[in-house]
Amino acid sequence: MKSIVKSKKIISFFTDFTLAGLIQFIFLKIRRKVLVVRGSCNCCGNCCRAINLEGPKGWIKSEQYFQELLMKNHEFSRFSVVKKDQSGHLVFECKKLGENNMCTDYDQRPDVCRLFPDKRLTFCGGGLPDGCGYRFEEMKSFKHVLDNKLKHNSK
Repeated sequence: MKSIVKSKKIISFFTDFTLAGLIQFIFLKIRRKVLVVRGSCNCCGNCCRAINLEGPKGWIKSEQYFQELLMKNHEFSRFSVVKKDQSGHLVFECKKLGENNMCTDYDQRPDVCRLFPDKRLTFCGGGLPDGCGYRFEEMKSFKHVLDNKLKHNSK
């Protein structure tokens, strides 16, 4: 049973990857690298004006799915649909963004805001908004660095 659950998680992890994102993911693995988030928030508010959202079934691509999520989870009511991006994902804006580019409900913000930016954005065709103070960088994985260190110390 555990293997079925694990298989479903793996499949759902890849379902929203674009072809370019899947290739990038594979090349990172081959080169034993990972994406890391660097930088810091510069309070531009652009992430609040154009954000992709995810539900239990993956990234939100249809208004029907968004409406289903609204019925089940009030957290989504703070967002409204702006457009659809080139990857087919709905783009949302947050209704809680103040004129000063600060969240007017910061203590109650959802996980999507608390955890921004999500590295998976790059694999599904998304990216960081213009003017964002964050960036994604490739670096050797900790496991790769540790394995090399242990290998050299054992000689």
